[in-house]
Amino acid sequence: MINMIVSTVFHASKEVNMEIQGHILKLNEDVVTSETGIFPAMNDMINSSLFFVGFFIITVCLTVIYYKYNRKKEEYK
Repeated sequence: MINMIVSTVFHASKEVNMEIQGHILKLNEDVVTSETGIFPAMNDMINSSLFFVGFFIITVCLTVIYYKYNRKKEEYK
C-alpha cells in the first residue's frame, strides 16, 4: 500500500517536473527568438547597462537606509 502511494507520488512529481521543464524551454525559445521588448536577447550592451543601473540604484538605497538607521540609533544613546 505504501509502496503504491510512493510510486504514484513519484510518477506525478516526474510528470509535473517534465511539464515545468517544457514551459521553461518554451519561455527560453520565446526570449531567444524575440528581438523586441525591454530586454532584447541579442543586445548585450543594453542588458549589462540596465543591470549596472539597477545595481547602482539598489546600492544607493541600501546606503541611505543604513545611514538613516545609524543616525536613529545614535539619537537614542
